[in-house]
Amino acid sequence: MPARTLARPVRGSRRRLALVLGAVLVVLAAVNVADKYGPPRTGLVAGPLVALGLVLLGRRAGLRWYDWDCPGVPWRPACGTRSAPSSP
Repeated sequence: MPARTLARPVRGSRRRLALVLGAVLVVLAAVNVADKYGPPRTGLVAGPLVALGLVLLGRRAGLRWYDWDCPGVPWRPACGTRSAPSSP
């Protein structure tokens, strides 16, 4: 039985990667500027909305929940804890 690999074939191009990375950086910069110079409590509204938008952008770009260290069900509370070392 062949070994199962986690690597996927590479899709897209460097241009697409640059566009997605640029979009993420622009969105994060805009939220930081709005939070600092905008009305009070802008971050309370914009932060979660932008986080949701970035997750959707990542999913649209082809990232799987496994790529975000969330195996299986995405709403599982163990997300992000697989790589943490266990202490006795």
